Amino acid sequence: AIPFFCFILGKCYQRAFKPSHELTFINGMKFIFNVFKVGIVVIGVMAALWYPWLHSLTDFTNVLKAIFPIKRGLYQLKVATFWCISDIFVKW
Repeated sequence: AIPFFCFILGKCYQRAFKPSHELTFINGMKFIFNVFKVGIVVIGVMAALWYPWLHSLTDFTNVLKAIFPIKRGLYQLKVATFWCISDIFVKW
């Protein structure tokens, strides 16, 4: 996620400072506005992805329990990681 964030932040910077490459108030405001637009898009996409599970608290907590299996223990996570990594070398 960090490389994508840096790439998009760099694109926002290039779009704001491309014509003159000088630090002015207007160019700074363009940069802030571009970052704000990207933030709005990210929040909208996350809201659209989570929308089906936000209707009830039990659905939401079930999704969180599936993503973060802390209560089940980390054994299942270790087994899944082993199978995914070993499948590259040995086709089970």
